[in-house]
Amino acid sequence: MNTAAKKTRYLLLSILAALGLSIGLVVAPVGADVTVPLENVVRGEPGSVSTVAETTVDPAIVGQSCVVSVVIANQESTNPETDLIITSGDATVEISGVEDEANGETKQSEPIIIGESLNVQVRLGPSGVASMGFDLSFECKPPETPPAPAVPDTPTYTG
Repeated sequence: MNTAAKKTRYLLLSILAALGLSIGLVVAPVGADVTVPLENVVRGEPGSVSTVAETTVDPAIVGQSCVVSVVIANQESTNPETDLIITSGDATVEISGVEDEANGETKQSEPIIIGESLNVQVRLGPSGVASMGFDLSFECKPPETPPAPAVPDTPTYTG
């Protein structure tokens, strides 16, 4: 993808993220990256789970084995035991302690089988607050097509 296309995609995702945060939810098609800005703040009961991004997945990649890479940035506050949960279909990736360190950054890559939807949630720690942003990217490999069985050029008859 050329630089102009990447910038355009980033701009569109940033706009979608900004619009989504105004209602508390980010929606963007997967096949593209998912971004939630650092200004995102979630409040609730300790241990509760809140959805921060939700989207349908491009049907062309449903069922594919992918690697989800996440970069999570924390603000100056610490909110220990806060976890990020990424779910697609029956597959779940959990990243623990994403706000254990002030101004920290967590990077992690995990395999995931892509389902028809993608849901990103935050499980709140004892403080009941999460104040982070993140970028998710997906690298998917199309399923391998097995080679066709060998067929002889000319049939041989015995008799």
